Amino acid sequence: MLRKSLLMAAAFLAAAGQLYAGQQTIQEKLEIKLRTNGAFLRAAAKIIAEDKSDAPSAILKLAESTREEALSHLKSGEYEFAVEDVDDSTRKAVHAIVLAKNSRDNGLRELVMKEEMTLLADREHSRKEAQLRKGVAEVEIFITTAERLLKDHPDEQAAVKLKETKEVFAASKARITQGDYDKAIEDISKAYKLATSTVKDIKRAQGDIVTFPKTAYSDPKDILAHEVKKNDAYALFASTIVKEGQDEPARLVSKGLAYREDALQAMKDGGEANAIAALKTSTELLIKALRASGN
Repeated sequence: MLRKSLLMAAAFLAAAGQLYAGQQTIQEKLEIKLRTNGAFLRAAAKIIAEDKSDAPSAILKLAESTREEALSHLKSGEYEFAVEDVDDSTRKAVHAIVLAKNSRDNGLRELVMKEEMTLLADREHSRKEAQLRKGVAEVEIFITTAERLLKDHPDEQAAVKLKETKEVFAASKARITQGDYDKAIEDISKAYKLATSTVKDIKRAQGDIVTFPKTAYSDPKDILAHEVKKNDAYALFASTIVKEGQDEPARLVSKGLAYREDALQAMKDGGEANAIAALKTSTELLIKALRASGN
């Protein structure tokens, strides 16, 4: 009965942003979903505080981390990702409550954890593919625009920058083919900045000022803060779920936590780029450990 009520509540929350569908913008609907999600997470935290087991707290931390991603995607105008994030956050909070209220039901715990592992693997892969599809389409548009502008108004410096853009873009597509999605996303982001900068330079030379949307995170400090929060959540979750007897998952967790320590040291030394790279590697290893644990 409890689980049924919770699932009904989650369904209500997921639909909250559609209550006034013909009268509101997608941003307004998202803001409603985020408000109801935030209230639900606070209520879940109170319920979970009564339980002494680690798994509910670990899943709730993941729910909070996913909410942070929703907020960042809302800020950058990536509404489709934001909707997925907030719904995923609410689902995780439901799972956390179910575990807290059924801590002695090992069968239910296994079902919930297996579902989380499956959804985690699917979500990470599909999200990266979606980011790459979006990024490739945007960069192609700006490259085409720059080529057209240069044809009408030749500019030697802009032409050099466009050449660099194409090289970085080609490298990103090669990484996609190789399945190296993380590096491909980094290259796509760099190509986007170069392509938009090229178009702005050409237009500025003509006396026009144009601006383009920034990616979700553009400042290194913002990127670092985001990666720290994400890694915190996965480190807690993996450390809670993966048991010492699980050889390969345990090895991946140990390796992931070692990279986490490297990142923390890099942060102390002021090496933001190294810290970000180490945190991303750590998080990816922790996710792999969780996937292996669920098999």
